[in-house]
Amino acid sequence: MDGAVRMAPRMRSLRLCDSPPSSFVRRLADHGLANLEELTLLDQHLPNSAKSFFGPTPRLWKLDACPHLIEGVGMPWLQLTDLTLRHCKEPLISLEILIHCKNLVAASVLTCGWIYEPPLRGEILLNHLRTLLLDLRPANGETCFTPFLTRLSVPALEELALRLVDRYSWVETHVTSFQLRSPNITHLEVTSNHGLLELTSDEVRIILLRAPSLTCLVFHHCVRGINDALLRALLYKDGVEPLVPRLHDLSLLGIHPLKITVLEDMIVSRWNSGSPAVARWKRIQLKPLYPFAFSKNFCMAMKALARQGIPVVL
Repeated sequence: MDGAVRMAPRMRSLRLCDSPPSSFVRRLADHGLANLEELTLLDQHLPNSAKSFFGPTPRLWKLDACPHLIEGVGMPWLQLTDLTLRHCKEPLISLEILIHCKNLVAASVLTCGWIYEPPLRGEILLNHLRTLLLDLRPANGETCFTPFLTRLSVPALEELALRLVDRYSWVETHVTSFQLRSPNITHLEVTSNHGLLELTSDEVRIILLRAPSLTCLVFHHCVRGINDALLRALLYKDGVEPLVPRLHDLSLLGIHPLKITVLEDMIVSRWNSGSPAVARWKRIQLKPLYPFAFSKNFCMAMKALARQGIPVVL
């Protein structure tokens, strides 16, 4: 510990966990943290007395913390460009923190949702945010997550990941409104742990209609949303404006069996189009819903596509 204290003035990265004694935190702060750029506070039992010891951190740009550990700490919110909030017991707390982080480029929020749709409050404008991860894990039967989308305005957003545990409801109007305010999304990931997300293939199609810049699409355990009807919507046809024309990276993970011919036709139509109107595949990843397996015929068909140079991975 003495070595770490001596290095404090030159320290650029600090990770506090495993219940560090408040005396150690105080000694660190006394030696100054003027060059600190990255701070991680993950210990659930960091003494309250230790929180008041943090002094000025003029170079801090990355923070990874549990919100209750930074309550009352004078964080330089405006200078942060990368923020991760973990184990946030109230979703409103994470939104209240985001209000102060006007210069964020990347944000990850691990919290729960709401039991009921809360009253609409003011918009949170994050003009520079390009990457957003919402990881929602219900604590008391929450089913509502879209208030995050109704309050956040992120016009520069490029990557969006929604990881939803248990039975969250998909409110199409809220998602569509969010997409219209974020027209430049190129990477979209939707994960439904346990496959309980109420998302249909029609709703997936509407998402894709609102995402013309999309290049990478990942669906994990969205068992109701990934079916033959969606594959037909992705099929490229001459003279017809394609859905997600720039899409070149597709991952369908934890899916029910799909009709071989429908999947083959969709993949080949985009690979052999010869048209600048639709992108060629760079990667296709397919994995069955555990504990099931793809049929032998399905695997043989996909391997045949791979032999043609189509980048299909099972």
